[in-house]
Amino acid sequence: WVFHLLNRDTRGATTKTASHYVVYVGSAPAQENLSGSIFDGSNNNMPLSGATITINRGLFNATSAANGTYTFNATLYVGSWEVTVSKMGYTPVRRAVTLAQGSPLNENFTLVRAP
Repeated sequence: WVFHLLNRDTRGATTKTASHYVVYVGSAPAQENLSGSIFDGSNNNMPLSGATITINRGLFNATSAANGTYTFNATLYVGSWEVTVSKMGYTPVRRAVTLAQGSPLNENFTLVRAP
């Protein structure tokens, strides 16, 4: 289970920040590795550094390295996840991925410059 907590001020307005808490019931599920590369589709598919990789809309985050690579080293549990890759000036890409036990997943993304 994942709980997303939002704060409300005294007027009842929600804040823009949230906290995420993961709670497991029963035995711990298996974890697997998700990694890959981010490419600049507007520049001959060159590696794109500084892109933000977000899992399930902020539950986990990573940033692509200078060579365009990213990794979530066995921090994600097997199952389905929503991955969003974004960078200022580029159109974000969102994709559903499924992690299987014993099968690390290599998922590459290509971003194109926003119009």
